[in-house]
Amino acid sequence: MKVLSFFLCFLMIFQTTVFAAGKSVTLKKDQKAPFPGTLLDAEAIAEILAKTKKLKDELKLKLSQQKEKLKIQHDMKYNLLKVDISALQKRSDEIIKLKNEELTRLQKHAFKRPGRHSHWFFAGGVILGVAVTIAITCIIVKATTDIASSSLDKALSGDLKVTLGSAPVK
Repeated sequence: MKVLSFFLCFLMIFQTTVFAAGKSVTLKKDQKAPFPGTLLDAEAIAEILAKTKKLKDELKLKLSQQKEKLKIQHDMKYNLLKVDISALQKRSDEIIKLKNEELTRLQKHAFKRPGRHSHWFFAGGVILGVAVTIAITCIIVKATTDIASSSLDKALSGDLKVTLGSAPVK
């Protein structure tokens, strides 16, 4: 659309050049024309030139108005983008600031010496370790006792065969 309006403006501005491309001659009264064509008096020529100038001026005005309108639209879009960039930059700066504050806070807690309850954690670890060791020992003792008693029962009942070398002994 913009290209079409620009093209039409261009054609109207150079309209006089298009009309003047043919032959022209000034004639006096009762003088014969050297070629066939349309004869215009000075008033008609002046009117054509005035209309052409008027059209040229109108088109220049329309063109400058369109140019100004496009410039205003462009400036508005440019300013909106600048505001968007500024808002995004502020948001980014705030997020980075919050991230750095949180990182500093977490570093303070990570590098802080054990607190006043550290002896309870140590004691709890020792007690838990002793309890686990006792439980495992009881399980092992119970398992070996069950295995030994079942082997003893079998041996006493005569079902257990003990082999020495290659020959079974009863």
